[in-house]
Amino acid sequence: MIKCFILSRPADFGIALRCQGHMQTHGWHATILIDPREWQTLPDGVATAQYSTLGKGMYGNDCATGILDGILNHSLPGDRVVKTDCDVWLSPEAAHWIAQPGSARALNVLHRRRWQQWGGLWSASREHVANARRHSDTAPRCQCAESLLTLQSLHAVLPGCDVPQWATINQWTAGDRGYAATLPIRRSIDRDFISTHLFE
Repeated sequence: MIKCFILSRPADFGIALRCQGHMQTHGWHATILIDPREWQTLPDGVATAQYSTLGKGMYGNDCATGILDGILNHSLPGDRVVKTDCDVWLSPEAAHWIAQPGSARALNVLHRRRWQQWGGLWSASREHVANARRHSDTAPRCQCAESLLTLQSLHAVLPGCDVPQWATINQWTAGDRGYAATLPIRRSIDRDFISTHLFE
């Protein structure tokens, strides 16, 4: 089974619900993964894991391992798991590629005029994730983005992580969404409003 885990903070829950509906159109079992410490009342139908840095951004080893633990706790042996930010749209072609068995898979994003591997979306077998989680305990402590730390662990254990140059994601506000799309990391945009068009 393909199990997709959508990370959401309280402010982005509306976006996460739209993302959940979109991921389900690909035939995946999609669940929103929240940290209950951030919520006064838990929404219905969510999965929980302690990964939040409580207002300090998605950084550091504890955040990365908390997400991996949440995915492992809410999946079963034999599952292919997908971790995604709440503002990710996938074309049918991208979803098909992400869901294939074998190595972990991730995309590239253009950041400061350079293409780099992006951990906002990745997939792997549950067994690969379990091995990556064990490896993460040996990683140096740092305040790197959780997405970078997780990709490093997925790369470090067999069967590794496949991030081909052609597998790219656009930072999108309007027009053609391309192969895959996500919202730009800018506070100046109305993320909730734009996401209604991203997922329409």
